[in-house]
Amino acid sequence: MDLLMKTQTSDAGKQDDVLASYLIQAWARMCKILGKDFLPYLPVVMPPILAAAKVEPEVAVFDEDENDVNNEWECITLADQTKFGIKTASLEDKSTAFQLLVCYARDVGEEFVSYLDEVAPLMVNHLKFILHEGVRTAAADSLPYLLTCVKSKGPVFLQQLWATFWPKLIECMRTEPDKDVLVSFFQSLCACVEIVEDGVDGEVMGAITRILHDRLQEHFKSENDIKEKRKDEDYDEGVEEDLAMEGETNELVLNQVSDVLHALFKIHREGVLPYFNQ
Repeated sequence: MDLLMKTQTSDAGKQDDVLASYLIQAWARMCKILGKDFLPYLPVVMPPILAAAKVEPEVAVFDEDENDVNNEWECITLADQTKFGIKTASLEDKSTAFQLLVCYARDVGEEFVSYLDEVAPLMVNHLKFILHEGVRTAAADSLPYLLTCVKSKGPVFLQQLWATFWPKLIECMRTEPDKDVLVSFFQSLCACVEIVEDGVDGEVMGAITRILHDRLQEHFKSENDIKEKRKDEDYDEGVEEDLAMEGETNELVLNQVSDVLHALFKIHREGVLPYFNQ
């Protein structure tokens, strides 16, 4: 640990991007081993990770006929034929930083609370980070661990944090285009519900049951669409492979809907019925 500390605080640790990347990974492994005993090292390792998490991705607009863009850029062409590129390295570094913040919040536990004021808004604001699925997934994964961090401070603090989480999470669940990310959102919601328990009041219950209803309707529509595509004249083995994968993802989402409902009934019992019957 002394060697890691010495390297982290050296000029090389601050200026060498490759070394810094290895150091970040090493610290994450040590945190998993030490758990709460890792707390004294957080003041050293958190600043570079937070800095990487806050970096805005480098974006550039290219000419429509520009084909010699190097592989450092991921290019997207919009409907109006505007081509813009995103620097992939900065996106991957940002995603890694978010994943590491999840690890620290999980492994350090309630002692991570001193970083809550900085980390919680960062995570909530990136639930809708459209440029990288890994960032959105990590942001959602962090929410239950952050709630657990603040739980020891009492129900008032827990409820205050939950009040900043659930509206944004529900909003993003309505618009999330990637079903794999949506599964992570549902998993996060389910874990949060189990942590806050009575913090799920009538307003929250109504919002949750509405999103469950909407996603169930989308599930049934998607399943019907799959059946219709199997009747199409262009149907072949390649199409079937894609449809099978889509069906598996639909099933994952459906399982998560079931888990959230189970958590609500387990905690609130008959109190869920008025919302469920709607």
